[in-house]
This record gives sequence, C-alpha cells and structure tokens, in this order.
Amino acid sequence: QDRQQRIWIGTRQAGLHLFDYASQRFINFSLKEGLSNNIVSSIKEDQNGFIWVGTENGLNRLDVATKSFRVFSEKDGLPANNIQSIDLGKDNFIWVATTNGLGLINTDKDFSIKAYQLGADADGVPQHNFIYTIQIDKWRDNTLWVCTKNGLKRVDITDPASNLTWETFSNNASLWSISHNSCVDFVQESR
Repeated sequence: QDRQQRIWIGTRQAGLHLFDYASQRFINFSLKEGLSNNIVSSIKEDQNGFIWVGTENGLNRLDVATKSFRVFSEKDGLPANNIQSIDLGKDNFIWVATTNGLGLINTDKDFSIKAYQLGADADGVPQHNFIYTIQIDKWRDNTLWVCTKNGLKRVDITDPASNLTWETFSNNASLWSISHNSCVDFVQESR
C-alpha cells in the first residue's frame, strides 16, 4: 500500500497491478505498458511517490502520474538483471538485491549505480553472490540485513561510497550461528 492508500500487487506472470478503490477494479502494468518483465519480485514506493518494481529482467521506476517506466539493468551498472528484493535507504538511495550481488542507486544525482560483490568469507572461500532479500534495519539506519545462499549478513552502510563491511552469520556451530546457511527471508519486529 502506498501513501495514497493504493494497493500494488506484483504477480509471477501478469506484471504489476494497482487496485483502484474508486472503480473497484485492477489496473494492469505489464510488458505492453513498458514494464521490463511480467515476473515481479519486489515493490517499494520512494519519498517522491515513484513506485520501484523489481523483476526478473531489471529494476523499473514507475512514474504514476505519467504511467511511464524507466528501466535499470546490467547495462546501467546493476550486478544482474534478475532483481530479488529492493529497499529504500536514507538520502534517496535504493538498495537492490540481485542474483549476482548488491546494487545501490543514488536517485538524488544522475541515478548512478554502484555494484557490490559478497567477496570471500573469513577463511578465504568465495561467497555465492545470490541475494534473496534485503532490509534496512529499523533501529539502525546504517545497517542493511542481507539474506544469501551463504547465510545472513549484516552490512555496515554508513558510507556506501566506500567498500561495505560485511559480517556473516552462518551455520558454523557457534553460539551466534544460524541453523542453515541458506537464508531466504528476514522480518524485523517493530518495537
């Protein structure tokens, strides 16, 4: 639901839908309307009222007033076209989880994109870059939680222009580990 109390629904085959309360009908946005792919994985509204839509073939920014899309992809600097999750950071940053790493879009400037790879773990073993979902910490806005095939990661995003600091919680039989490395979702409770 957006700030205007509209409900946005992403589907696996038919694109993006908007439920219009006035007409009690659904309005469809699909390939025909400019959406980059009909398989929708994530939807967020930014502080300017644009709707950001993650799909299997790019990240889309919908201008609801003009019903037009701007598409961001690997050719613009994203680590992959297959978008798994998006979240809104402070200072007009959009964090993008893909099947090949993490992307950061600066919407204040020229929509510049920075791509991040997960790198290696403490033992030097390369990490798989598939990210299932991300979420900005509700209590610490300089922390991003990242669910990956290699465990849950806590990322310090205090200065996203520099390299990020990653801390991994994985199945390593310690007190601070999780029971399985493949972390697919994350929900933080409200206070």
